[in-house]
Amino acid sequence: MRPVMSQTIFVQFLLIGIDLGLTIINVLYFSGLFRAISAIIFAVAVLLETFPFCYLCDLLAKDCEELSNILCHSHWIDAEPKYKSALKFFMHNLQQPIDFKAGGIFAISLNSNIQVAKFAFSVMAIVQQMNLANRFK
Repeated sequence: MRPVMSQTIFVQFLLIGIDLGLTIINVLYFSGLFRAISAIIFAVAVLLETFPFCYLCDLLAKDCEELSNILCHSHWIDAEPKYKSALKFFMHNLQQPIDFKAGGIFAISLNSNIQVAKFAFSVMAIVQQMNLANRFK
């Protein structure tokens, strides 16, 4: 499940960054007041597409970090051998933190939404440097 999710969210982040960049260019160069307002609403909606997924990934990583503390504070000394073996299994697996990567490149978190917005401004800067907006007018 993780490889499919990783590739899918990477493509989604890439497309959202490009889409936001083009929307910003549209607002700055080609639209009037009402088109600008609708484009800004569209940009916010596009940015909010990935927010729930990134938020849940952050919560899941935080819960996994807290799980080790919860397991250590359980009454494991007087527990059954099955519980102790399950506890050993969980403690061994908790040594490697769970992190979700988009395309194996960057972590999926709320910070990644900010990075996508920064990518949109990079797209806008490239268009400005290449003077593409004036060519299309």
